Amino acid sequence: MTKSEILAIVMRSASQVSPLCAELMAAKLDLNNDICLVDLGVNSIDYAEIALDIMAELDIDVPLRTLANKNKISEVVDLIFAYKCREEEKV
Repeated sequence: MTKSEILAIVMRSASQVSPLCAELMAAKLDLNNDICLVDLGVNSIDYAEIALDIMAELDIDVPLRTLANKNKISEVVDLIFAYKCREEEKV
């Protein structure tokens, strides 16, 4: 799995819980990976929902506390990518 694929999953999940994110994506704005999720209207409850959705879709387990320390989209993608690579190595 590539970081681009993970980014797509993160953005899709964020747009499902954040009307602002959905609106920006629908407008086909080029959202910078260094933007913070809070800037897309994601609050802490939304963030937990996004994290759980991503983990379920990718069949990985990332401690929510670890994810909670990541604010930028790029940081979330990098962390998820690292965990996904670890999971694939176990197989």
